[in-house]
Amino acid sequence: MAMTKRTYGTGTFRQLPSGKWLLEYRPKWSTKRLSKTIEAPNKKVAEHALSIWVTELDAQEGPAVAVSFRQLLEVLIADMRLNDRDGENILHVARRSKKHLGAFFATFDFSRPLKKSDVKRYAAARLKEGAARATINRELAALKRMLRLGNEEELLCVPVPKIELLPENNVRTGFVDEAAYQLILQQLPAHQKMLWAFAYRLGVRKGELLKIRLEWLLPYWHLEEPYIKIPGYDEQGHRITKSGKPHTIPVHHPELRTYVALALSQRDPKCPWLFQYRGKRLKNVRTGFENAREAAGLDGLIFHDTRRTAVRRMEDAGVPRREAMQITGHRTEQVYKRYDIGAESGAVDAGKRLRDYELQQQPLSVVDTAERKERVN
Repeated sequence: MAMTKRTYGTGTFRQLPSGKWLLEYRPKWSTKRLSKTIEAPNKKVAEHALSIWVTELDAQEGPAVAVSFRQLLEVLIADMRLNDRDGENILHVARRSKKHLGAFFATFDFSRPLKKSDVKRYAAARLKEGAARATINRELAALKRMLRLGNEEELLCVPVPKIELLPENNVRTGFVDEAAYQLILQQLPAHQKMLWAFAYRLGVRKGELLKIRLEWLLPYWHLEEPYIKIPGYDEQGHRITKSGKPHTIPVHHPELRTYVALALSQRDPKCPWLFQYRGKRLKNVRTGFENAREAAGLDGLIFHDTRRTAVRRMEDAGVPRREAMQITGHRTEQVYKRYDIGAESGAVDAGKRLRDYELQQQPLSVVDTAERKERVN
C-alpha cells in the first residue's frame, strides 16, 4: 500500500506486508524522521494512532525514544520462550541484559541506526568495569539477536550493524574430582542432590535432566539394568534435548538408583517430573549450587564441569565413544543415524562398564546406608 498523504508536517503512515502499520514523523526538535510500527485493524485506526503519537512527540522538549531497549528485550525474551529455551536461562539473559545493556543504552533510540562505534564504546566500558571478554561477547550476541528480531518483527526499519566479538581464550579445562563432588554434595539442599549426582555420573546437560518426565523412566525402572529414554521433542513439539535428538541414559550407579528410589517414594503423584520440589518441577538450581560451591571453597568450579568430567571418566573406563556420546547427548547427525538403532543396549553396556570402573575408583557414599540397601539389595 502506498504512503497515505497527509498535510505536510503531520506525519505519514502505510501498511506493511505483514499487516502492521508503519508510522513516521519528524518533530521540530529532531533532525531525523522517527518511525514505529503498530497493530491496527484498519486505516482509520492507524491514522488516529499517528495523530496521537504526533501530539505526544510535539509535546516533548527533547529527544524521544521511539524504540527503546526495553522493547527489544521483550522481543528477545518472547523469541526464547517460543523456542522453548530453559526458563532459568531466559531469566539469566533478561537480568544480565537489563543490568548492563539496558543501563548503557537506556536513552538510545533504536529506530535510528546503531553504529559500530556505539558497540565498541559499550565493549570498552564493560572491559573497564572488569567484565570477562566471554561475558561481554554473550551480551553482544544478545544485542545482535535483539536487533535482528526487531527487524523481523518490523519494529525496526534500520540495518543491523556488524557486531564484532572480542577475541577470547575461554577454552575451559575444569573437571570435578571425587573430593570436590562430595564437598558440593554435602552442601547442596536435599532436593538438588540427585540432580548433581546425575550430572556428575553421566554428564547429561542440566537443562535436559530437569526436563525428564517419569514416563520416560518408569517403563524401564524395574529392569535389571534400568535406563531413561529422553526424546528429542515432547508431544507438544517442545524441544527437550539441545540437538533435538533422542538419547538413552543408564541408571547404572547404585547411588543414582538409590536417589531415584527415594525420589519415587517421596514424590507428589500429581507431578510428572523426576526432579521435583514441593510437588512442582525443579527449575531454578543456580542459587543452591552457587551457595554450595562457596561453602565448599570451590569458587572456580562450574556446574558444566561435570560434563567434561563424565566424558573423561567414560574414556578411562573404556566406554566406546559412540556409546558415551549416546549417553551425554554429544551427537552429530551422522552419529545419530548410525547408532540410533539399539541405543538402549548400548547405554546399558556403557553403564555397566562405567559402574565397574567407578566402584573400583572410590567406595559408595553419600546416601544413607539404609536408603541404599532398600533399592540396591
